[in-house]
Amino acid sequence: YSDNPYLPPDYITELLSMPEVWVRRYVFCNWDDFAGLVYPMFDDKVHFVRPWNIPSWYNHYVVYDYGYKNPTAILFAAADKEGKLFVYDMIYETETLIADLAARVHGKLRAGVNHTFLADPSILRTERDGTTIAGEWEDYGIYWEPAKNDKRAGYDRVGRYLSPDENSYCRLVFFNVPQMEPLRDEIIDYKWKELKYGHGDRPLFEEAVKVGDDAMDCL
Repeated sequence: YSDNPYLPPDYITELLSMPEVWVRRYVFCNWDDFAGLVYPMFDDKVHFVRPWNIPSWYNHYVVYDYGYKNPTAILFAAADKEGKLFVYDMIYETETLIADLAARVHGKLRAGVNHTFLADPSILRTERDGTTIAGEWEDYGIYWEPAKNDKRAGYDRVGRYLSPDENSYCRLVFFNVPQMEPLRDEIIDYKWKELKYGHGDRPLFEEAVKVGDDAMDCL
């Protein structure tokens, strides 16, 4: 786009307001950072969709990745009867108490809808004082179930859900709303660690770089 003299200035300004990685790729056509992405199939134009009113009979989920200094990420999603998943809202905060997070979660829950609450199993771990993160949430009426957090299966499943078919249909999309911006920033810069080798020529397990991945852990 950057070498097109016919684009109106306000359109260029809008493009340049997008996340830095997106601007490098889609405005300046710089794909140097594309190699090594966990989800290279991600396409902002395909995977971010206009919000719409999700029916109450969809399967609704609230998914939690605990953090304090690192961000807490809480995704709100719903799946239709074919299994297509719509991530429609998110909480993404640092240094926020569970009491405040619980109030925000309650404020986002849809009336008359049964929600399934899933979280990293680590919140069930008993701390030195005998408490658990899950127990703190229970004081505010929210009961988390341990999610399956096998990394190998998770990378594969999310990649399959993001991959469009020949009709550009994919099973995972996100509502294009401001609160989803941290997720957009993470997914377009989510990369594999540089592959190392163990004994002989056997490669070690591939995993993503553990930086700026809080929403990705939720996903």
